Amino acid sequence: MHIEAWSRYWSATGHTMNSRKDGTGIVCGFYAYLLEQGAIESNPAERVRRPRVPRMSDGSSLTREQAARFLQLAESEPDDAQALCLLLLLNGMRIGEALALDTADIDIGASTVRITRKYGFVQHLRMPQETAAVLARITAGRDHGPLLRNAKGKRMNEAGADRIVSRLGRQAGAARRISPHSLRRTFATLSRDAGIPDRQITAMAGWADSDMLDYYDQGRMSTQFDTGAQLQQYISQAQ
Repeated sequence: MHIEAWSRYWSATGHTMNSRKDGTGIVCGFYAYLLEQGAIESNPAERVRRPRVPRMSDGSSLTREQAARFLQLAESEPDDAQALCLLLLLNGMRIGEALALDTADIDIGASTVRITRKYGFVQHLRMPQETAAVLARITAGRDHGPLLRNAKGKRMNEAGADRIVSRLGRQAGAARRISPHSLRRTFATLSRDAGIPDRQITAMAGWADSDMLDYYDQGRMSTQFDTGAQLQQYISQAQ
């Protein structure tokens, strides 16, 4: 099937499984639409085997101790870099959402930030006191323009943000490379560890339900908890 061959080509050229899944879904949906409209007599995509995305993430994240060190290191960074780290780690923002923020999106008095989410809906998030204090310094005397800027005063881009986060992650002692998305994963997993209700975590992260939270947490739980030893002890108690 040419659609499956195209999907395999995407894989060979470095596209992610999510991109393959979404792209294949769009093509299959288009053929289904053509069939409904009578433009074709049969749907060639009806039996296409679509890529399956694992419901477990093995991506990198920070431990509680590393996260504390990361935030401590961020305090020595320029205000824009520190604000980036706080928004990603403590508010769980996507990197694109954080970099798209403008000065006008910040309400220091209410300690809230207005964010345009991935699918276009607008949400207001409450900022921790430390984040609000840093953003107050950044926005002082400014009422327009990008919130997070680089050393040249231009809007910070993803490459620059990635360099900041990966460097601090390395200095914090992380064994694997820490990316901006690693901080979103850290936000999710450590929030659960802190006993914060899933409903609050998903609301802050902009998820419709806890599926993505489970996705981030499954891989970590399989290694953090010694389930096999607990089961062995349970079984041995029956002897």
